[in-house]
Amino acid sequence: MFPPEEGLKAFIAAETCAAVDVVAAEAALGVALPQDYKAFLRLHDGARGWVGNTRFELWRAAELPSINRDHSALGLLAFGGDGRGALLAFDLRDQPYAVLIVPVASFSHDAARLVAKSFSGLFYRLSQAEGSL
Repeated sequence: MFPPEEGLKAFIAAETCAAVDVVAAEAALGVALPQDYKAFLRLHDGARGWVGNTRFELWRAAELPSINRDHSALGLLAFGGDGRGALLAFDLRDQPYAVLIVPVASFSHDAARLVAKSFSGLFYRLSQAEGSL
C-alpha cells in the first residue's frame, strides 16, 4: 500500500481528526469508510493543494455527512474535489471502494471515471502521473 503522506509534500494538511469524529461521520453516513482513508483522516483531517500535477481538496470528516446527504442513494460518497467542477468519490457498490472522479453537474456512476482502486492508490497514481486526473 502506498502511504498517502508520501504524496502530500505540497499539500496543506489540516490537524489530526479525533477517532470519535470519524466514527460520528460513519454513523451519520451509514457507511464504513475505507481503512486507508480513516488512517488519513486521523493524521490529516482534510487537506488541500497539489499532488503531482493535480490540485484538489480533501474534506474534513465532519463535512462529509452534510456534503453527501443528497447523494446517499447513488452509491457514491464524495470526499473531495478539484474546485473546477469535479468531485472525488468512493464507489460504494463494491468493496474495497474504488476512487472515482465525477462531474458535479452530472453526479452519477454513468458520468464517473475510475481514478484508483483505493484511497492509497489515488496518491500513488497522482505521484506517478505527468498530467492531471
